[in-house]
Amino acid sequence: MSADLVVRVSARLAASAHAIEALVATVEPDLARFRPAPGKWSILEILGHLVDEERLDFRARIESTLARPDDAWPAIDPERWVREQDFNAHTIDALLTSFLTERRRSLAWLAGLHGADWGLAHRHPTLGDFTAASLLCAWAAHDVLHIRQIGGVLYAHLSLATTPSRVDYAGAW
Repeated sequence: MSADLVVRVSARLAASAHAIEALVATVEPDLARFRPAPGKWSILEILGHLVDEERLDFRARIESTLARPDDAWPAIDPERWVREQDFNAHTIDALLTSFLTERRRSLAWLAGLHGADWGLAHRHPTLGDFTAASLLCAWAAHDVLHIRQIGGVLYAHLSLATTPSRVDYAGAW
């Protein structure tokens, strides 16, 4: 993997952080806790998940793959973490600040990985060989999935909160 790809994916990670910040900038506390359906996450839960993923998943697993590709990855359980940490009891400002702080740490860490062998691979039990480069690209894709998820929560809330006005003119979600 070229250094250019690391720079481009890092730029995408930085841009995604700005997009997430912009999406939640005007979210009120009731909207922050709103779940669009049973079993779906609120915006606070999504933000809390992003903080955990930043610290405990992508950065940790890339570091592990680059330093010790044959070692087991640190165990993760994002669904359990969201349930146990009661992110809906937090504020949007606190979780957003935590996410942005962790993202800055991640970007600084990535910028310092000069000469890293991004082709090193860890054998995942279900995905097979997974390179550090693939993990980096998946990290950026993970952001995009959660940007879409936040958008879905905002759309669902707007649809419910503005009844009897309709939003279907905008298009179907």
